[in-house]
Amino acid sequence: MINIYNSLMTIYALSTASGISGLAVIRISGNSTKKIITRLIGSDIPKPRTATLKKFKSSKTNELIDEGLLLWFPGPNSYTG
Repeated sequence: MINIYNSLMTIYALSTASGISGLAVIRISGNSTKKIITRLIGSDIPKPRTATLKKFKSSKTNELIDEGLLLWFPGPNSYTG
């Protein structure tokens, strides 16, 4: 059995329903979250618990993927800890 709460694991998932939508929420949780977000936005992480408009880019090509709101909830005071 795999323990999905293992602190060494980083997971991500679409949190909105599948289908056509003008909004998508992606949740990332785990030890590598900060590193992943930094690579996606190409800059430092914004202040915790503050919605910040950011450009999300491909880490391989630096091509713009989308622009949206980033909310950073660092543990241990986050929903998943």
